[in-house]
Amino acid sequence: MPRRLFPGHYLVIVMRSNLRLFCLFCLFLPSSTMVTSPSLSAAVVHDEASMGDLSDDNLNPTNLGFFAPGAGGSLQANSVLGSTDSGAADIFTFEIGTGNQLTSLTLANYSLGDAAMFVAIAAGDYFPNDYNEINDPFFADTSAWLGGRAVGVFEEGKDILALIGNSAVTQIGSGFVPPLGAGKYTFYIQQTGPQNLYTLDFNVAAITAVPEPPSLATCFAVTAAACVYRRRKSGRANANASE
Repeated sequence: MPRRLFPGHYLVIVMRSNLRLFCLFCLFLPSSTMVTSPSLSAAVVHDEASMGDLSDDNLNPTNLGFFAPGAGGSLQANSVLGSTDSGAADIFTFEIGTGNQLTSLTLANYSLGDAAMFVAIAAGDYFPNDYNEINDPFFADTSAWLGGRAVGVFEEGKDILALIGNSAVTQIGSGFVPPLGAGKYTFYIQQTGPQNLYTLDFNVAAITAVPEPPSLATCFAVTAAACVYRRRKSGRANANASE
């Protein structure tokens, strides 16, 4: 009488034939099958159209308070909507609380004006240089900044935080690699041409331990079951042989 196979028995048979290969397959599963992207909530922190102009004083920037994560520490976009044109800058400061981090910065919208605007960041609650200093053709010392870069239509909808921090390319600031941890930061935004509108989404989440990917855990569980199966069968075979 042919042996009946229970559902999943086929998987165990395949694993028995090449258990080592199966383990390797589990370890190299594509990341898209192992990590679930967090949902993104949003909160408008400042909108110049309804809440007034952002400061252009580098020593007294607009204080936007804490940029916070969403419920349960989930990823949340803290949105700043502004406009800037030649002759002035938008300068604001904010704080990332203990246990949280700024994971990315999305240029969610960029319209009108020139093709690009200049964005820079410094640690602390003020910006080290003012508009006139920065636009002086002989100004070159940005060592007190974390980074800076021109961004615009080509970066719309993209994460620009790493671009701003890549001082090896921009030669601006000391440089950094995201995410940015707890602390105070000040942003400086300026335009040297016609007015442009922008929306910046500061994406903040709590720092949490990375959970074990479900698919990988499943691989380990099935592998362990296969090992138990092999040991039991081997034990029965040895017992029969001794009889």
